[in-house]
Amino acid sequence: LWMLSEKLIPRGKGYDFNQGLMDFGAMVCTARKPFCMLCPMRDICHTVSSHE
Repeated sequence: LWMLSEKLIPRGKGYDFNQGLMDFGAMVCTARKPFCMLCPMRDICHTVSSHE
């Protein structure tokens, strides 16, 4: 997991990446009414089929 994160997240940008994921979760991937149709990660999401 560490090796993957080092490849995906630019050095020194871990905080920004984390904040972006939290913002994404708060706006798109919500618990009660997720916006799966608008999600850019729809193709790899394991939860999308249960909300359609």
